[in-house]
Amino acid sequence: MKKLILVSLLLISLMMSGCSLATDDGSIKVYTSFYTIYDLTQKIAGDNVKVYNIMSQGGDAHHFEPSTKDMINLNKADVFIYNGLGMEHWVDSVLNTLENPKLITVKASEGVEVLGEDEQHTDHTDEHDQAFDPHIWLSPKNTKIILYNIKQALIQVDPDNASEYESNYEKYALECDKLDNEYITALQGFEKRDIVVTHQAFSYLCKEYNLHQIALLGLHSERQNQYIPYC
Repeated sequence: MKKLILVSLLLISLMMSGCSLATDDGSIKVYTSFYTIYDLTQKIAGDNVKVYNIMSQGGDAHHFEPSTKDMINLNKADVFIYNGLGMEHWVDSVLNTLENPKLITVKASEGVEVLGEDEQHTDHTDEHDQAFDPHIWLSPKNTKIILYNIKQALIQVDPDNASEYESNYEKYALECDKLDNEYITALQGFEKRDIVVTHQAFSYLCKEYNLHQIALLGLHSERQNQYIPYC
């Protein structure tokens, strides 16, 4: 029996070591919760840190569940960046199980004026309140806030490259400003402001540019009858 237990523990140890995607080479490791956050993080980080996306390509952020491999990698990470506002329903439970005292966690939605039901604004950012629209990055102005939060986190963990993070932020913040101006210019002559979308995810875009979304599905497709368009 003792031999069997020993062999089992050895196998578990080997499996866990084989699960890790990140190598312990001394580099700064940043993990993100889904592709949008990953892409924005890469833009600020450049080649200074290693950025890994937890969710596999083609996954659904609303239904994603982290694997054991993901948990192991987060225990080795320096920074974890996530959207918040209930987009990642698993975040609280996962973070509470980690034994990684050095991990810096970043809620990218921090500072965004959150849209909720009945077109109301609120600063309430309860992770469990699904009445909030979490798709904040669809507004160029909100994307600037996300980029700023990412930049600040990277400076905190890697101050030696702060100037590059600042430069990258300024570059992409300017791109956001340009996109904002393009929206304003392109929509000036439109009397009708309705847009038809498959997924009720465009509240922030609609708010910024006086549009009205007609969504075929709600914020979460399996609960579509519980939601009304926010703008």
